[in-house]
Amino acid sequence: MDSQTLVTASLDCTVSVWSIEGPASGPFDLELKSGLYGHREAVNILVVCGTLSTVLTSSIDGRVILWDLNRLDRLRELDNHEQVECAQMNHRTGHFMLCSGKIVKLFTINGELILEQNVCVGAHDRIKSCAFYITWGDEWTDGEYILTGHTQGVAKVCSLYT
Repeated sequence: MDSQTLVTASLDCTVSVWSIEGPASGPFDLELKSGLYGHREAVNILVVCGTLSTVLTSSIDGRVILWDLNRLDRLRELDNHEQVECAQMNHRTGHFMLCSGKIVKLFTINGELILEQNVCVGAHDRIKSCAFYITWGDEWTDGEYILTGHTQGVAKVCSLYT
């Protein structure tokens, strides 16, 4: 994916890929490259992974679709059975994380479930944000980590390989 592409999601169940034409300083035009169809409810999550040319979308009914931006087509679909509140993709491994309520689910780029874990403590705690972090060889630690932000103002860091 390049800086001349814009991806949008909508309450009308569609995902659109746009081409940006014109100088960076503006004005510019948007030209619709393709509409991506597959959701049956409003799309509430959109995650773009430029290095892997993929887009992850989720709708309020829990349907998750991974799209290929090169072919402008669906790669795979997951029926998550619950609304995703936040999601993220790892730009190096292709793993993607879906968070719903207290639960984190981690998948491979092929849609295989790696982990499903309750990471909350307390009846009112919920996951509100998530991120991946991969360390480099010269850092104090090695590995792939998931970070979650919670309603009570707590941030949690979990190693995937301990």
